[in-house]
Amino acid sequence: MKLKLLVLLAAMGMATHAMAADCKISRPAGYMPEHLLASSAPIRLRADAKKNDKTPIGRANSPTNSTDMTVLCVGINGVNGSRPITGPGLQVYPGYTNYYRTNIDGIGVKFILTGPGGDTGVELPAASYVATPGEPNGNATTTDIGKGRLVAYFYKLEDTVKLKSAYQNTVNLMMPTPVAESRIEDFTYAYYKLDKIDIVGIPVCTVDKPLPVDFNTVNAESVRAGVSRSFNFGITCMTDYNDYNAVASITAAQRTPDGKLIKVDDAKNNSDSLTIEITDKTGNKINVDGSTKIESGVRSSGVKANYEWNAILKKQDGTPYPAQGPFKASAIITLDLK
Repeated sequence: MKLKLLVLLAAMGMATHAMAADCKISRPAGYMPEHLLASSAPIRLRADAKKNDKTPIGRANSPTNSTDMTVLCVGINGVNGSRPITGPGLQVYPGYTNYYRTNIDGIGVKFILTGPGGDTGVELPAASYVATPGEPNGNATTTDIGKGRLVAYFYKLEDTVKLKSAYQNTVNLMMPTPVAESRIEDFTYAYYKLDKIDIVGIPVCTVDKPLPVDFNTVNAESVRAGVSRSFNFGITCMTDYNDYNAVASITAAQRTPDGKLIKVDDAKNNSDSLTIEITDKTGNKINVDGSTKIESGVRSSGVKANYEWNAILKKQDGTPYPAQGPFKASAIITLDLK
């Protein structure tokens, strides 16, 4: 009987202490706890970004709560504060402290509470701390609380990240979720939430520029027939979308009215005699006004897309022969990805 009675008294004592604190915001009058939502434009992930748990690839910021405040707790001498993670779906990222999973394997998120406009602060969840110490013979505690906000930092935590979508599509990184709360005892004075966050991959490419096409010395007979030279170039792209498709076009500022041929300047800067025609490796003609789009076909990330074109120097029918001496022409190749 004594044992049962002692257990009952201990339980009653614990319950009485837990119910003793009655906390509320006393200043400003009528102020209610705010819900602070962290949001961001789509996070941009470069394909050459390195695994790094110190340098984030992006961030989402909440607004700062609108005012400083005072929390009054009656029936308790000294109070503790806490900042727990409350998101029901937030899962710790394996191998990392205070990092949480996102919807993309290899991307983690860390939550920080900062002062207004701050970049650093308290990592969440934060351990319980003494918010205001007790006073002799005290039976009420006031705690002054400054403004703050939530910052969510996103990190690349694995060497490989795969965005399972078509190139340039945004991919969902996190759906809207509660994140954390700031509390004095059991009273919540601020709620922190995360808005829907998306991510988009940024490919990183290197281009093999075409070498200058040198037709060397030509004569009247050869330019009537047409002088052909190889015109090759390529592009290699790294992408987190797993593959890419390059699209090439060519544009010459000086071209024939129909957009089919590049005009050539002779030694006297006349451009009414020689032209250059561009064809692909199978002989299909390529317009030089940017209207012909040549796809490389799908290439895996890191695999080169090659283009094998030809440049054919010709004399236009019904025009005088060009002046003797060097001649020149130029055009710009544009490479897009899809």
